[in-house]
Amino acid sequence: SLWPVGTTCRSNSGDPIVVYDPIGDRCILSQFNAGSFMCFAVSQTPDPTAGTWFLYMFNTGTFPDYPKLGVWGNVLGMTSYEGSNLGIYVFRIRTMVEGQPSTMVKRTIPSLGAPGIRETRILPADLDGPKADNDTPAFFVRTVDDQQDPAFPQDRIEIYQFRVNWQTSVFNFSLL
Repeated sequence: SLWPVGTTCRSNSGDPIVVYDPIGDRCILSQFNAGSFMCFAVSQTPDPTAGTWFLYMFNTGTFPDYPKLGVWGNVLGMTSYEGSNLGIYVFRIRTMVEGQPSTMVKRTIPSLGAPGIRETRILPADLDGPKADNDTPAFFVRTVDDQQDPAFPQDRIEIYQFRVNWQTSVFNFSLL
């Protein structure tokens, strides 16, 4: 009931997630739409029971299944399973906390699903502790079993970094 009647986000399609932004001292609620939208509600005060929310809807371009969220510095990181790809998103959380228009950036990587083997997943880092410097990139981690990637059959943990300059819209996504 956070979203107005008749809006895409009012659909209550599922996979709700709640995360806390320790920098902005706000709660963030999310759910996907049965189509290709992610919906976010950001509490306007530190008290989420006050009932006042900034509402956001982002078109992800494809169904963002099994979303995972993490707050890191100046971004809200999100990952999703998109069939043969894994979606990796960063949202400009500082503007969302202020109720201002916000943007997102997306990258995809292969899900590495060999026949009969469950595909890999990737998770965003989530801040627990002191704030990272604004220069610190958002991090994403993926575990890969040797059977999931026949082209490179080695157990491993992959760490990716996502750097965004919101003023210039320049971003860099790379494997460390």
